[in-house]
Amino acid sequence: MRSGKNKLEYFLLEASIFEDMAVLWNECINMINKKNESKHWEYYEEKKYNALLRSIMKTAFNLMESYVNGLAFDILNDISIPFNNLSKKEVICLTEWDSEKNRKRLQSIKTKISKYPKIILGCTHPPIDQSNCKEFRDFTDMEKEYRNTLIHPTPIETDLQEFNREYVHFHINFDQVDQVCNTVFSLILRIAESINFRYGNPKKIWLSKKDEFNVFPRKCFA
Repeated sequence: MRSGKNKLEYFLLEASIFEDMAVLWNECINMINKKNESKHWEYYEEKKYNALLRSIMKTAFNLMESYVNGLAFDILNDISIPFNNLSKKEVICLTEWDSEKNRKRLQSIKTKISKYPKIILGCTHPPIDQSNCKEFRDFTDMEKEYRNTLIHPTPIETDLQEFNREYVHFHINFDQVDQVCNTVFSLILRIAESINFRYGNPKKIWLSKKDEFNVFPRKCFA
């Protein structure tokens, strides 16, 4: 947190990543508008546009991961959830570390989305799962196709891959990017709602909507 002459400024990881994504999105829309005006793009502009699409999508997936990792941080610092009351499996899930074996135990985003709200509420079953949350199902499908392609790119095809990652890399389009962003935003809000906004409502703090021109307004960067 940093104070200025007339305002108090605070820093939140997921909010910063959201702003990164919003800046990239706005630049992409700006390019589309310019193309509509000129009816022509130079080769460089085409390359820049495709780079922006992939960057926006990658940042949207990073936003989802940063949000759930932020929940883990909140849980570990929540005095109403004593650390000693957490099970060994819950501690490993939250810290991604096995202290007994002294090694990492990385958790998938899917696992974090299912288990972190369950730990927060202290309930038997996850309040959010793929059977009751369409956004979660959609996100899981998108992660397989797009996130794995962008984070682990390879031209090699194996029987374990559901998608040709090289093909996906070169054919990501605007509608797919828009769908990923909207799904990530909706899923974050569903998770926050499922835990009764215990650690705040992202929509009221940092998760802003696009305006009537399909861009994120300057006020969301304040």
